[in-house]
Amino acid sequence: MHTPRIGGDAYYDDDYSSDLDAALKYTYANDNFALGLMSAFESSLDKNSTGRDFWLMRGQYYFGENKLGISLNNVSTPSVERQAQILSTDFIYTFSDSTEFNVGIINSRVEQQTLPIDGVGWWITGSSEFSINHSHEFSLFSYGENLQLNDIGYVKRVNRKQFEYEYQYQIPDLYLWSIRDMAFSLESEIKTNFQDKKLPLLFGFGIEFVTEDEFEYQFSIEHGSSGYDDFLTRGYNSLWLPSFYITELEVSSPEYLWGNLISNLN
Repeated sequence: MHTPRIGGDAYYDDDYSSDLDAALKYTYANDNFALGLMSAFESSLDKNSTGRDFWLMRGQYYFGENKLGISLNNVSTPSVERQAQILSTDFIYTFSDSTEFNVGIINSRVEQQTLPIDGVGWWITGSSEFSINHSHEFSLFSYGENLQLNDIGYVKRVNRKQFEYEYQYQIPDLYLWSIRDMAFSLESEIKTNFQDKKLPLLFGFGIEFVTEDEFEYQFSIEHGSSGYDDFLTRGYNSLWLPSFYITELEVSSPEYLWGNLISNLN
């Protein structure tokens, strides 16, 4: 659920504008079970149209350190005769205090003036910290071409099969010269779409250190291979791009009573 959707613009209707009339929320929880229900109702600022209705439910069952969840969302957008239902379930498995896995599947069913459109997506993510110095994170997901979540949720794009991995090596309490903490990171991103086009592969390296007076310095360099970018143009037409590099330097000051300063150079 992406709460700015409620009382805001409609993702699938550029001309829609509304006021939030009312919203209701109910939660219940005990040692093993939690339930959340929410509904919201809008009125359209266009007198010839009707506002949206939102119905959302999230339930979670706990057993030990593990958790099984299910979500059901229903959004009605009368201005474009659209009805969207999103059903998902996810399972979080805690292997140890330092290792966790998350598996989920999601389905969207949309009816808008024509026949219903069904879309499916799934994901597997994991993180592990074998020691205070080493951490690993990975994600593997597939979001189908017809998956539509932005009636009430948010996803940057679908039509993607992707694997991501990040490793970080941390050196806390270094106290070398004026450097207090330091961290190195490596990341990679391998992806394709359901048309099996070659999308750019991404590989990155970063270094971050914090000084004793709380200044933070971050430097990263990212390399992308040549390939199609199917998200760049309007209408998602594919465009072949050469290989590229991206470098970034960010400096953050300590937080003072009046705030802090951040400078970012690309």
